[in-house]
Amino acid sequence: MVPPDDASANLSEELQQLRAENKILSTRLDQLSTLAAATADVAYKMDPDWIHMLELHAPHFLPSTTAPSSNWMERYILPADRPRVKEAIKNAINTKSIFELEHPVLRADGTEGWTLSRAIPLMDQDGNITEWLGLAMDITARKKAESDLLLIEKADQQKRLYETITSSTPDLVYVFDLDANFTYANKALLNMWGRTQENSFGKSLLEVGYEPWHAELHINEIEHIKKTRETVRGEVAFPHATLGKRIYDYILVPVLDSQGEVTAVAGTTRDITEIRKLLEQKDAFLAIASHELKTPLTSLKTYGQVLQNIFERRNDEEAVLMLGRMDNQVNKLTNLINDLLDVTRIQSGKMQFNKDEFDLSMIISDILDDLQLTTAKHSIKKDLPDHLPMWGDKERIGQVITNLVSNAIKYSPA
Repeated sequence: MVPPDDASANLSEELQQLRAENKILSTRLDQLSTLAAATADVAYKMDPDWIHMLELHAPHFLPSTTAPSSNWMERYILPADRPRVKEAIKNAINTKSIFELEHPVLRADGTEGWTLSRAIPLMDQDGNITEWLGLAMDITARKKAESDLLLIEKADQQKRLYETITSSTPDLVYVFDLDANFTYANKALLNMWGRTQENSFGKSLLEVGYEPWHAELHINEIEHIKKTRETVRGEVAFPHATLGKRIYDYILVPVLDSQGEVTAVAGTTRDITEIRKLLEQKDAFLAIASHELKTPLTSLKTYGQVLQNIFERRNDEEAVLMLGRMDNQVNKLTNLINDLLDVTRIQSGKMQFNKDEFDLSMIISDILDDLQLTTAKHSIKKDLPDHLPMWGDKERIGQVITNLVSNAIKYSPA
């Protein structure tokens, strides 16, 4: 058995040894903190449960504190990121492992930044956490560079997508800046110009070969779009590099930013030369066909009327009735041909109007009387003034009224 005096002496020596070791450990920790602080932007200490921040040193990055603080989460962490930070802290405490996380923070100047934070747990001889020592680095610049790179990659991906789409269409696709210089032209347009991207982008209309009148036309349209944000549509003829003179239909639209301001003008142009030729051929065919159809119809109507007169003199009522019905059908067919002729005239810009003064009430009354004979299932009621003077093309107005009432009879229930 050890004497009491010897036991006390041994205990005193052990305590002195522990104090010396703690002093050495504390010195080394201070040295480590000093070294870490020199290589990091933030040094901090947390209590075992991360309830209190014991101290934080960040001269330029975050607001520093030397007194324990329980509202450190609200002071440094953005609301949207607090659940993620708390979950990472919980996992580190439960596993007694290193805390490591990249997350946004509120910087000393009040702006948002990013940090990479790491903290190690310090434990006593029983393995219980006594505190956490942490270091953090300002990675705001790196995160911004990553974000910018991602935007560049997305923009490049979108550019490749647009290039794929616009290069596969025969339509001309292009973009103007606000000074009416080309910032984009698809392959079809470059081929039409006989130029490359390098000597086309950033060039004006005149510089890529547009005639002065043509360049002035589009410059004025771009100015109009800048002021009104309205879409402009037009048709123009100009020479192709290999196909000669062509006719084009084009649309110019404003490109707006998030504030609704015009930042550019985008356009598409379609070659309608062949379509225009086909339409002209169709109109010419319809005009010829309609004219050729009217000749036999006129003869048919004439012979029918002659036969009707003959049978009237013979008192053959049944034959007269049949010929009258035939005459009505001939009139309908004649009206259809006239309508077809009118369509071709309108499309070719050759529609003529014979304007004169007439009584509209009389015209409407006569039309309604004629149309009443075509239906036994409907009763047409007239409510017209005795006299309604009108200036215009009597035949065309009569056509409009006839079509309106005929459609009403056709689609109204009996």
